[in-house]
Amino acid sequence: MTIRTRVRALGLAAAASSLVLAACAPTAGGGSDSDATDTADVSTDITDVEDYTLTVWDQEVRGGQNAQMEQLNAAFEDKYPNVTIDRVSQSFDDLQTTLRLALTGDDAPDVVQANNGRNMMGQFVAADQLICLDSWSEAYAWTDRYSDSILQYSSYSDDATEFGEGCLYGLPQMGEVVGIFYSQSKLDEMNL
Repeated sequence: MTIRTRVRALGLAAAASSLVLAACAPTAGGGSDSDATDTADVSTDITDVEDYTLTVWDQEVRGGQNAQMEQLNAAFEDKYPNVTIDRVSQSFDDLQTTLRLALTGDDAPDVVQANNGRNMMGQFVAADQLICLDSWSEAYAWTDRYSDSILQYSSYSDDATEFGEGCLYGLPQMGEVVGIFYSQSKLDEMNL
């Protein structure tokens, strides 16, 4: 998920299990369209933020995925009644088709689920349509929850020419865990 530049006084706040739920975090001074560049500018307590509707676009339209997103959003809104999540869910193809145009408009979504490849996220970074989330990453200790090998897939240099390094522009929807299954008795038989 990525967050758009036009988000006023809000940032990305939480990741919930394997699905990322975008939440808001006010910046110091309630600035307008400026990006927070220092962790001191990011607050992790949004209980006193004025009422806000956060527009979130995602592609979780299938049964269980949709139900999980609805449950996560409801739990978030229960915890923070001052924030309403206006969720716009579209199929992957529809989202990829409409997102580019939507981000250029005056009524762009606050948080979007975007493909992290050069043809999507890379172009959004190059067009300055996404904000660097490094301050939020530090404030919420995302590097403690995600390995560098996962976070690099949402990182670009400021000019979007280098993929996998530079600022973090989103959080992965999920990370893959590779496990090895084996039979200890078979390994013992083979003296391994």
